[in-house]
Amino acid sequence: MKREAKILAAKIFLAMALSTGPVMMAPAQAGGIPVIDVGKLTQNVMTAMESVVQTLQQIEPYRRNCSSTKTCCGIPLRRPPTSGIRRSTR
Repeated sequence: MKREAKILAAKIFLAMALSTGPVMMAPAQAGGIPVIDVGKLTQNVMTAMESVVQTLQQIEPYRRNCSSTKTCCGIPLRRPPTSGIRRSTR
C-alpha cells in the first residue's frame, strides 16, 4: 500500500508539472488600465525619507568633527592647490 501511495503521488506531481509548465513559461502580457497603489507608493516614499534622515544622523558626528578640527577621522585636511586654477574676473 505504501508503494502505491508513492506512485500515485508521483503521478499527481507529474500531471501538475506538465499541466502548469507551459503556463509558467508563457510571457506575461499586461492589458487594461494601469493601476498605481498609492498607499504602497506613500509607504515607500516615507521609508526612503526615513532612511535619508537616518543616514544624515549617522554622518553628522563626522561632519562636526571635521569642521572643528584640521583632521577628519585621523586624516589631515588640506586645501586643494589653487596655483593652477584660473579664476574668472568677470
